[in-house]
Amino acid sequence: MEYITRLKIAWAKTHIVNKLTFLLTLVIAGANLTYVIYARKQFITMSGQLGQMQAASGQTDKLICLYQQQLAQLTKQAADTHELATQAGKQADRALLQADATNRIAKLTQDTLTVSQRSYVTIGTKDGVVAKFIPSQDLKQSAELVVYFQNSGHVPAKIAWGTSGLAFVAGIPGTNQSSGIKYSGPPFLGIPARTRDKKTGTIAEHGVPGQQSAVIAGDSILVAPIGEISPQDLADLPTKNVSTLVMGGYQY
Repeated sequence: MEYITRLKIAWAKTHIVNKLTFLLTLVIAGANLTYVIYARKQFITMSGQLGQMQAASGQTDKLICLYQQQLAQLTKQAADTHELATQAGKQADRALLQADATNRIAKLTQDTLTVSQRSYVTIGTKDGVVAKFIPSQDLKQSAELVVYFQNSGHVPAKIAWGTSGLAFVAGIPGTNQSSGIKYSGPPFLGIPARTRDKKTGTIAEHGVPGQQSAVIAGDSILVAPIGEISPQDLADLPTKNVSTLVMGGYQY
């Protein structure tokens, strides 16, 4: 109590200027103290936020690292996918080449089979006889002049034949002798035309009267008549020294 009384007496005796200075000092001190407290709280808050920011930054770094790892994996997967696509493309190219080679082999095999099985007609027999006079059993009947056609293939062949209407006679110089051969049928006209009826599907041949055609079986001989000669002219051929060149054609 004495201390307070003395303080009151001293305060009463203090000059007004000193009182104002003291009060101002107290206000300044209070303000400084308040600022220090506020600054301390702000520092603590900022320290917490900085810690949170550092933690968030660490998580961000982890996320960035994770994203980088995922990106590396995706890049590797894309590279692997591109490699697989490249290999698949190469395999597809090889498959196409193999398919093309297989098709060529199949076509070659088919062509070879077709050639080996097709008909193949030539003039003459296997022993080299091209044509021949065949006398009739009736001595009064004319002998036939025939040509041999050989089908050395494996399937039948449709064949047509005929002369060109020309015959050249060769004999003794300065003579004009005839062989006496009479050629049968019209000149060579080729295979008779074939037509198919669109409604019924039937196939018909359209030739001319006397057109000579036939079918030769596989691996067989066709005896084709092209003319005739009387028995007397046939007997005289060796003595006349006459030979005949026959012009004609055939198609199969």
